[in-house]
Amino acid sequence: PGPLGRYFAGSPWMNGLILNEADRYYLPSGLLEALAALPREGHAGAVLCVHETGLFIPILAGWPVYSGHFGETLGFRGKNASIRAFMDPDMSDEARRLFLSESGISFIVWEPRLEQLGKWRADGRKWLKAVRRSGPYTLFRVVPGPLIPDYSRASLRPELSYYRFLAGGIMDMNEGYFESAILSFSAALAARSGDRKAMALARRAAQLSSMKTAR
Repeated sequence: PGPLGRYFAGSPWMNGLILNEADRYYLPSGLLEALAALPREGHAGAVLCVHETGLFIPILAGWPVYSGHFGETLGFRGKNASIRAFMDPDMSDEARRLFLSESGISFIVWEPRLEQLGKWRADGRKWLKAVRRSGPYTLFRVVPGPLIPDYSRASLRPELSYYRFLAGGIMDMNEGYFESAILSFSAALAARSGDRKAMALARRAAQLSSMKTAR
């Protein structure tokens, strides 16, 4: 045991830890107890967590993470935007489940840092099972559900794009579904509710679409 009830948990990624403001030498005992519940064999999928915690999970539990070391996570900025979008309380649970499914997420590490990214909360969702709780830390297992039909995926992807954009994601105009997001979600939301963010997105996306057409 270390000071303040913490345990020594060193990492070879010290430079990355400093840049990401992670604790270099100690992790909360509650977090370590939650991570200890990750299966040691049969690593199917990845763990969703804040990237600061993602620095340690491959070392401590042997599991891949959705976002971790800034230099070793492909699409680091976009993935962190996706995590912030996941925590947006306005996004539907259906879109959240699609994100987890398409990202291959098997577990979620719930902690105070994650709660700071948005007001959505995991408790009470039938598709998430609490495997271990320790203080403010909880390890959730994603409960496999029925396959999401293609027509549902097509309608949910624009919603994912919309909230990812609001969270600071990079708009990739090479993504064919992004333009459908403009038409089928942003514009509809703006017309229905007068949502200023949706209207701003619709205007910006229309400008980018015009630029793409002009090329």
